Amino acid sequence: MRVNVNANGHVYGQVSMEEPEKNALYQEPFNNLNMYALRVDNRAVITQSGTPEILAQEYAIPHIINQKHQLKAASPVRSLPPPLHNFFPKPPPVPPPPEKYYAATEIIQKAPPVPISPPPSATSAHSSHGTSCSSSYVHLDTNQESSLLHVQMFPRDQLRVLQKLGVGQFGEIHLCEATKLPEHVINITDSKLVALKYLRQGASKDTRSEFCDEIESLWRLRDINLAQVLGASLSEEPLYVVMEYSEYGDLNQFLQDHIAETTSPLPTNANTLSYGCLIYMATQIASGMKYLESLKFVHRDLATRNCLVGKNFLIKVSDFGMGQSLYSADYYDLHGREALPIRWMAWESILLGKFTTKSDVWSFAVTLWEILTFAREQPFEELSDECVIDNATNFYQSSGKEMFLSQPISCPKEIYDLMCECWQRNELDRPNFREIHLFLQRKNLGYKPILNY
Repeated sequence: MRVNVNANGHVYGQVSMEEPEKNALYQEPFNNLNMYALRVDNRAVITQSGTPEILAQEYAIPHIINQKHQLKAASPVRSLPPPLHNFFPKPPPVPPPPEKYYAATEIIQKAPPVPISPPPSATSAHSSHGTSCSSSYVHLDTNQESSLLHVQMFPRDQLRVLQKLGVGQFGEIHLCEATKLPEHVINITDSKLVALKYLRQGASKDTRSEFCDEIESLWRLRDINLAQVLGASLSEEPLYVVMEYSEYGDLNQFLQDHIAETTSPLPTNANTLSYGCLIYMATQIASGMKYLESLKFVHRDLATRNCLVGKNFLIKVSDFGMGQSLYSADYYDLHGREALPIRWMAWESILLGKFTTKSDVWSFAVTLWEILTFAREQPFEELSDECVIDNATNFYQSSGKEMFLSQPISCPKEIYDLMCECWQRNELDRPNFREIHLFLQRKNLGYKPILNY
């Protein structure tokens, strides 16, 4: 059973960014609400009903292929609200630097060489270890810097395949258990669960070069809230890369296996999550994205299916969702273009193919919406894929017909205001991940998870 979430008609307020009082600690914002039903086993199949008329000359209208099933009506979506009071302080108008991209498996484009040492930051640079959501750049010692110059070998004979996760852009993805962790890996993770990605046999020389370049780029990324490359084999067939995985799988399934702590009546032996824990996990996602943003890296597919859950609710942003058949309905195959997760994408990414850190901000807000609804339904589940594209067109045209995801049950107003700030039409009006991370930290001040996982 899916839960239909209704809009509550709130208008946006102004949220203070001032430091909270020292004795102001986290409190649960709701009590005794029967929020969400237990998990569902199948995701809806999305259909299309018509082709949008788009005025932008930059966008070619896709050929839409009809699907077999029709969606039932679901919850209403929120119409265009009154003008916002931006609650994030804006810096002086400085021309932004050109956006850079990096190439990563399935989801990321080309990037410049990644600096070993972090750039200067106004915040202290340190790494968190699961009980804090304030991870930043990781300072590396000399030996670590040397080891990051080239991708280290991860012997294939030290991996035991557990199951096939799916097929990605370059080839098959398998969940494996490491029977032994190479010495260079021990300093990165103590988990023996890893994801093994193969380059398909017979791949062209260009594809092989692209695969190797992407792994070299990802190898240099080191952050507690990112799934990191642990090693690879890039010289002998078959080519493969080994990446971090987490004990509890992806966040989407983890959420569906739980219900709200305040559900009443509470089923016996139910797995529950508090509101504070939900925001705690969302804050870690913002932290990992803040790190990528600082290096001008663009993710392009941020969603709960692409976040991993480890011990003590440690979250790692990853990119395994696209390769899993479980999430095939989340991707829409535009004619002549790659399959895209349009329900999570900013309008400019759908219509103009423009991906930036600010389009990642848009996707983060949808991911936050998923978290607060326990991933019980797709974003805009009541709309066909074609209507989602129509809605993107409404944003482009500023037609006044734009639709927003409705406010989740018991979601505090200031958190929903944050989502709506991330869905601003003008990307320059959206907050950055540094601001989002700081805001969520302050809203969850004093919260510490119960470490029972």
